[in-house]
Amino acid sequence: MRWPAPTIEVLDDAAAAARAGTPTVLAIEGRAGFGKSALLHAAIARLDGFHTLRAYGEQSAQDERFQLLQEWHAETGSVQPRNMMQAMRLLGQVVDNRQLTGPVALVVDDLQWIDPESVDTLTALVERAAGDRLLVLVAHRPLGRRHPAWRRLGAPTVHLDGLDIDGSTALVASVHPDAPVHLAEQLRAHTGGSPLHMRALLQEHSSQTLAALAARGELPAPADLAAAVHARLAELAPDAARLLHALAVLGDTFTDVPTAAAVGGVTDADTAVEVLADEDLLQLDRTSAVPRIRIVHAVLRAAAYETIPVSARRGLHRAAAARLTGAGDRLRHRLAAAPGPDEGLAVDLDRHADDRHNRGLFREAARYRRLAAGATMAVAARERRLLDAEIEAIIACDFDEVSVTELDEHASAHRRFVHALWLSATRRWVRAGRVLDALDPDDLDPINAYRARVIHGWTTFASGRTPAHALAPLQAAAAAPVQDGAFRRVFQMTYGQVKQAGAGRDDPVWGVDDLKGVDRAALAASPEGLARLSWRGAVLAVSGSTAAAIGDLTVVTQRLDEGAADLDDGVFHAFLGFAQWCSGEWRRASISIGLALAAGPRQVPPHPIVLAIAPLAAVVTGDDPRPSLARSRDARLAGPIPGAIYTGDVAEIAALAFTGTPQDRHDWRTRRTADFGAPTLPTTRRAPSLWLMAMGLGAAWAGDADATDAWADALAAQQKGEWQANAADWLRARAGRLRGHFASVSALAQAGLPGLDSFAALARIDAARQTADAEVRKQAALALTRLDAGRYTTILLPQATVPDDPLAPLSDREREVAKLLLEGLSYAQIAKELFVTRSTVNFHLSKVYAKTNTSSRHQFVQLLRPVRA
Repeated sequence: MRWPAPTIEVLDDAAAAARAGTPTVLAIEGRAGFGKSALLHAAIARLDGFHTLRAYGEQSAQDERFQLLQEWHAETGSVQPRNMMQAMRLLGQVVDNRQLTGPVALVVDDLQWIDPESVDTLTALVERAAGDRLLVLVAHRPLGRRHPAWRRLGAPTVHLDGLDIDGSTALVASVHPDAPVHLAEQLRAHTGGSPLHMRALLQEHSSQTLAALAARGELPAPADLAAAVHARLAELAPDAARLLHALAVLGDTFTDVPTAAAVGGVTDADTAVEVLADEDLLQLDRTSAVPRIRIVHAVLRAAAYETIPVSARRGLHRAAAARLTGAGDRLRHRLAAAPGPDEGLAVDLDRHADDRHNRGLFREAARYRRLAAGATMAVAARERRLLDAEIEAIIACDFDEVSVTELDEHASAHRRFVHALWLSATRRWVRAGRVLDALDPDDLDPINAYRARVIHGWTTFASGRTPAHALAPLQAAAAAPVQDGAFRRVFQMTYGQVKQAGAGRDDPVWGVDDLKGVDRAALAASPEGLARLSWRGAVLAVSGSTAAAIGDLTVVTQRLDEGAADLDDGVFHAFLGFAQWCSGEWRRASISIGLALAAGPRQVPPHPIVLAIAPLAAVVTGDDPRPSLARSRDARLAGPIPGAIYTGDVAEIAALAFTGTPQDRHDWRTRRTADFGAPTLPTTRRAPSLWLMAMGLGAAWAGDADATDAWADALAAQQKGEWQANAADWLRARAGRLRGHFASVSALAQAGLPGLDSFAALARIDAARQTADAEVRKQAALALTRLDAGRYTTILLPQATVPDDPLAPLSDREREVAKLLLEGLSYAQIAKELFVTRSTVNFHLSKVYAKTNTSSRHQFVQLLRPVRA
């Protein structure tokens, strides 16, 4: 097919940019039959020297997770990726391994049918790529609401609205070289420029016939494609017609020739394949041991399907059900062969959906439950199966498939539970909790009663209510005779948090207190142990035990990144970033928080804990933290889980301490009280130490000396370590100054807050503001420099001398790479840490060396040594 010169130029420019080391994305969009695949094929033909990896979206295969990694032979062994982080790393390895010997092209046809997890992974790879010889070419129909992350990427797009006159002329000439000169324009106007429909008409009729029909205004309409296909089939040999009918029934996936021939009752399959290939009706795949075939285009397949009489069609579906090996395929063909509703078939479909659910294939389970509903006569049973299908879709994060987004006063208990589950899955835990408060689980069937109790326990806890209120539904769920393994993780994590928060102290379900001194390697060896280790690390992080927290959470995130568990909402990367920031490892923190924001499913907002911690990354990069603080507030109002409230309060205090105005700091407690209630002193010693210190600073900012002293006393009463005692003295000094007593914190600043270098720097700044001592001010400025926070020196210490920062010219990503280089990591290790390719690391380091006037790792390290000393 001949394409317009500007279109070819766009393809060539994209390839040239990728070949030169600029990662490039190009999309081709158009409706079915408008030449997307043909243009994609033309683009591939022009990719000289590229390693080209192709993948095809198929409507019947979109239930699979991470399909692209399988098709591109990512190094997954026999195990499918379990989360986004693992998938990102594996896809990066695919590109890395091939671009050593040439540029890489990742090509996806029919992106609209690719699973969301794969598209999100591909999007993340593109977003993080720099310096890679990478071209991503995709073709898709209009996406609508599908693949939101990809749509936000805003890839340059070639829109195919039909062939222009040059392309139409070339197509007509390729089929009928002797066609009249005006026929191309007539066919183009008639078909809207659809190359598929134009080619079908040209193959059905002679050019003279088409010209005569055009002259009379009687060209067959594209809507009559089925009739045209029927006419073509009538002229084919019987075996060829039967094979085409069989393929139309088998769907748009490739089928091996013997199976297709058996379904269609074809006696001479080889000849039939040859005839259909000559007619451009067949696509042949010879890459497997047994040749596979399918109809060349989905539109033609649908047209061929329409030509089959209903009784013959049912017979073909019965034949397919008898010969295909996949249980799901057999059931789908049984359903298509059924003359009407069939409760026995519906039960079989439901059982298959149960099997898919138990295997964790929730997207597939949803599809089979919908099929079961379609085979159901009774209205109540059909409604039940449709609602259970929506439950499966919610678990799979396929929220476009959910219809129960509103409730009326007459909604059934089942419908109300589905609505609450949808609210919970989209992080609106307060609203979900209200719905479940009014729901009696005994009105549900046993498995949904169990699910409702688990989610009720979670939303009660995540809504910020007392742990004791969450305990009752969880205990009822634990005693339920029918349970659902898909909800087991939610149950365990909720129970662990409820227990840690003080409820159910004698309950046998695990908590955190019983993990003191347990070896982290031993815990990380099993999925349940890894979950326990993750929460121990989280508790240590908000308690200010940063070294232990970083140790635990580093192991946890490494294991998650390797696919050891399907915990992919980014929470533990965020907790790691929180601990790293507090300990003074700002660049490491920025990396961890950035990964947390990228880790979760793109179909839902980030977890409230991730958004609560995210403002600390803005402090590191010097960006305005106010948008991040606003997102944190909104997320915590919708899901005020205690972990989000604690970390959000600390992050807000920290962000305002470095970037806020005096008025911002003074008003913080008032705003916090309006949103989440007044922070109250703990009645036990279980409140996180770091939060107690932050609340004391907030009280001091508000000018409340008594409250500042009270928070200091609560912190000192914890008696957990050296920093708590020093921090309590710092707060008491602040309270004394509010009462008009001079209380120097110089000695306290020198004593420091071990493990909390970020807050220790604030104490040094506090000391520097009270004295003219140059050495005290110098030490405060150096404390900021060691944090990579030199940009705040002129704001926090207006008269201090700002040490030169050789890294000042670097971008945020370049600073992250430089930080890891200074820690001694190799290029490959840096790539692994950042979930990018080695070429991206090389690209950033070339910029680092150029901007710092160095030419090697050794020179760069020597340059930074005096600053970091």
